[in-house]
Amino acid sequence: MSIVRLKLLDKMFFWIIIYSLPLFGWNHSAISDDTKRQFVADKWVLAVQEMHKSGIPASVTLAQCILETNWGQSDLSYLANNYFGIKCKDYWVGPTYYKVDDDKDMSGQLVKSCFRQYDSMESSFRDHSNFLLISPNYKSLFDLGSQNYKGWCEGLKKCGYATDPYYDAKLIQIIETFNLSRFDAISHLNEYNILPLQDTIFSKQFILNVPAAYKLPADYTRKIK
Repeated sequence: MSIVRLKLLDKMFFWIIIYSLPLFGWNHSAISDDTKRQFVADKWVLAVQEMHKSGIPASVTLAQCILETNWGQSDLSYLANNYFGIKCKDYWVGPTYYKVDDDKDMSGQLVKSCFRQYDSMESSFRDHSNFLLISPNYKSLFDLGSQNYKGWCEGLKKCGYATDPYYDAKLIQIIETFNLSRFDAISHLNEYNILPLQDTIFSKQFILNVPAAYKLPADYTRKIK
């Protein structure tokens, strides 16, 4: 079999996986368009703010938030304000929330996992950035910059953020389906304080929620380029 044919087969297999993602346990079709629209409207400012602080693409932060919470439907998000599925780790001294996930005891039985609990959604977004910044596993990702969402998605999977073998493909699918990369191009939040953003996915305009507390100051610069 020729190398060209092998490459074509590899590409076909990749897209078969992408379009079969609902079969592997993730399906966003059951969530209404209004719910999805409001979810992004409520959180994109936080994602952009964290991008300018840390260098993590806003699209990746939003996609992880969507995937980890199933558009805010998970008990971890509404009971513990944990929007990124971050577990306690041995250095966490804050509040905790326990639920069955993928941790097992010595006999191979599933046991409750320790997750971080936050006092607000804002704290969860802030800690997501801190978690990636201080963890040596993710150090190489910050060399990619904030405009390379595919590299970040692939890197998060490679670095072990989640055990799901299709984690990177799911994130990329979310970003491209809902055009989240548009938020990576925002250099200053004031660009979107008044004007509505044309939503190309839902074919209608909606006013984005931009709380004054999350406006970037005029002299704000990125800590990581």
